[in-house]
Amino acid sequence: MTRSLAPQVGRHAVDACAELAAGRADACACSAPAPAPAPPPSPPRALGRRAFVVGCLAATLIAGAAGCADEAFSLEGSLTELYPLRVEEVRARLYPSELSIEFYRYDGQVPVRVTVRRAEDDPAGRGSVDLGEVGDVSGEAAGVPLPDFVDGTLVLEAYRPAEGAAVEGYFDARFRAGDALVDLHGVFATTLTRVE
Repeated sequence: MTRSLAPQVGRHAVDACAELAAGRADACACSAPAPAPAPPPSPPRALGRRAFVVGCLAATLIAGAAGCADEAFSLEGSLTELYPLRVEEVRARLYPSELSIEFYRYDGQVPVRVTVRRAEDDPAGRGSVDLGEVGDVSGEAAGVPLPDFVDGTLVLEAYRPAEGAAVEGYFDARFRAGDALVDLHGVFATTLTRVE
């Protein structure tokens, strides 16, 4: 029954369209309703799972990138030509005697350490500190000490003397290497650890 009906419906539709093309508008009022458009094919289940996994990975990477943004750093300047400045992390530590921003390696070396003596100038928030007066920039990498510190400035853009508080800012420092002066600029963003 279904086989014999299908060709008739098809012939009827073709005849009606031919009459419409010939100028008879009433010819399209045929008894067979127009078929509904087919829905778009749904993606295979494997593709759906793959899209879900890719979405989850993307969300994880974005969250990881956001986490990394909380602990960022850079070091640059003419000192890089004389001193091995490769570092892997930055941390801020509040000791009883000083605030220390430490650019360190996983093997325990601290190539650059910026310190502010608390007894003389205890930072209590955002602000600028004259490192030549109340601080120092020191360090050692692969047995090579940082050249002699001359002067510099530390700028704290975020700081509270509380465990886990954000510590963000930058510093500029100059060093004497023989007869020459070399400079170092550092940027940091990390959290504070209190060391008693």
